[in-house]
Amino acid sequence: MTTAEFQLNVLPLKNKLYAFACRLLTNAEEARDTVQEVMLKMWESGKPLADYENIEAWCMTMVRNRSLDKIRVGNIRQQHLKVIHRGKRFEKPHSEKMELQEMVQHVIRFMNTLPVVQRELVELRDFQEKSYEELVEITGLEMSQVKVYLHRARKTIREKITELNAYGLQHN
Repeated sequence: MTTAEFQLNVLPLKNKLYAFACRLLTNAEEARDTVQEVMLKMWESGKPLADYENIEAWCMTMVRNRSLDKIRVGNIRQQHLKVIHRGKRFEKPHSEKMELQEMVQHVIRFMNTLPVVQRELVELRDFQEKSYEELVEITGLEMSQVKVYLHRARKTIREKITELNAYGLQHN
């Protein structure tokens, strides 16, 4: 891969890769390190760009695998991420904006309690807007497994939000 190809096709992915790594690792510093390791590995491989069927899926897979390795080994210190609302600007009263931001914080907190594979799939599908086919390619799971894990993750989050709204309880 030439320098120009790397700059044009790989470097622009760094923010997506970082967001994905943050959701998996729940540690911003470890996520930065992971993305840097993946970028370095891509560059050092010297593999021609034409050898990659889908460069983004390949990079996401590498970030996923490296993140899961770090989680398995236990090298990371879990942190709660600051929530940055990435939605479009909207003209709503301040109180509604605050409620929406609070709900996003709850969803992120509930996501962080999910098993890693479920958290990963929710991040890829709902935040990164990947197709089901891309989820299969990135994770190596069967389509049926992807759908089951996503369903369970969303159901868990939905139940926790329902409890929160119904009872006003704080969840950890």
